[in-house]
This record gives sequence, C-alpha cells and structure tokens, in this order.
Amino acid sequence: MTSPADDPRFANLKEPRRIWTVSAIYGDREKLADIHEEIARNFKPGDRVVYFGNYTGGDADGSAAHSAVQTIDDLLGFRKYLLAQEAVQCGDIVYLRGVQEEIWQKLLQLQFARDPSGVFEWMIEHGIAQSLCDYGGNIEEARRVCREGILSLTKWTNSLRQNLRRHPGHSEFMAALRRAAFTTGNTPLLFVHAGIDPEKPLAQQQDSFWWKGKKFNDIRTAYDPFSYVIRGYDPNAQGVKVNGVTMTLDGTTAEMDSLPITCGLLSGQGELLDLMTA
Repeated sequence: MTSPADDPRFANLKEPRRIWTVSAIYGDREKLADIHEEIARNFKPGDRVVYFGNYTGGDADGSAAHSAVQTIDDLLGFRKYLLAQEAVQCGDIVYLRGVQEEIWQKLLQLQFARDPSGVFEWMIEHGIAQSLCDYGGNIEEARRVCREGILSLTKWTNSLRQNLRRHPGHSEFMAALRRAAFTTGNTPLLFVHAGIDPEKPLAQQQDSFWWKGKKFNDIRTAYDPFSYVIRGYDPNAQGVKVNGVTMTLDGTTAEMDSLPITCGLLSGQGELLDLMTA
C-alpha cells in the first residue's frame, strides 16, 4: 500500500517549527488581509502555512469584499510574498481542498450527473453561486442548459473552464489542492478540511474529508499514527474545540451574523500557541 509520504494527494510538512492554519475564507478578502498581515508580521524560518479550504462560497453579493476570483489572486500573491522570505520552500505552503472546491469540481462535470437540475439546485443551496458568478457563469443560464441536456451542459461547463483559465494561476491552484497534510517526527499531526472516518486508513478516506465532519468532535481515540487530527471547517458551527486527539480551528458559531476567519498558530508538536479571529 502506498505510504502517505509517497501519495501526491497528501502534503508532507515534514518537521516544522510552527504551523500557521487558516480556516474557511468564503471569499472574504478583507478578513483574509487581516490574517495575512498577522502571519507576515510573525512568520519565522521553519514555519509552515496550511489553508483548510472553502476559499470561496456563500452569497454572490457582488461586493468587492467578497470575490472568489480576487480571493484566489490574494492567496497567490501572499504565496509569492512568503516564497521570497528566507529559506521558505514551495512545500511549506499548503492548500487543502474544501467543500466549496469539491462542489466546484463537480460543477465542471455536471453533464455526467443523473439529475443535473437537482444536483445544480443542491450546489446553489451549498454556496456555489459566488464562484459561479465570479467566473462568468449565470444561475438562470445554468438552469436552462440543465433542462436542455448533455450537449448544452457540456458546452456550458467547457466555457466555465475557459473562464477559469483566463485568470493566471487559477487552474493551477485548483489542480494543486491537497486532500490532507501531515507532519512527521515523534508527534505527527494530520490536517484535514472537515472530518475523517476513523475506521479507514488515510489512503481510503475518499470524500470523508468533506462529508464526515458532523461527528468529528466525538472522536476520542487517536487516529493512528497521528497524535492530533486538526480541521478548519465545522459544518455544525460549534466554534473552536480541543479534546486531546482532535482539534477544530473554526471559530464560527450558530449565533454569529457573519462568518469569521480563524488563524491558529501551532507548535510542531500540536500545541495551540495562539488564536486569532478576523
């Protein structure tokens, strides 16, 4: 069986000094800028950065503060800034695939769905509108081509791919998203988007990273061989939780009017050193 260290779906962070983690962003550029400023001010050689996914999503409100396209541009721009720092390597900055990115990939394959109209409405309910509209799509046009059949749908999804490629680096960004990241050493850590199936080995998780998050905080036994499993998105919106073998670094709670971005700073051994919410 392939070792996680040899599996390109997973990012090997090796033995970092510290790890900066960034929770779901939802296209909020202003809050992301605050998080990036904090990281830039305190980043040191040997640090790593892990983004947990959901870079876009939410309402297509058309505001400058919420933009799928410009958020990806901001992420790519900050990556260039970090890579210009002393001793920073490409593998020190990791982007995980979140629910929103998984839905986007499925949107580009909508012509293969058994019920395209039903699947598309489910996608809209789960926040794909922002990405769709920012990359030149139209909700009503999508509903129309869903009714017209596979040929119209194929032409429409191809146009979305072309729109994505018009933005430098965006196709490459989407293609480079990892399913999980891990550290090595005496206290290895595993970083995931929303959840895992504790009964399955890492290589067999498949879509558990996105859809097995509801009972994540109930895990009470360490997921071998990792000391901690750390996630950045909680579908139940219960806020930051630490129970000894799992850690949720999503500050969102049901009472909040807006979605925050949470930045956690961990030691290489998994100790939560600092927490910032924008």
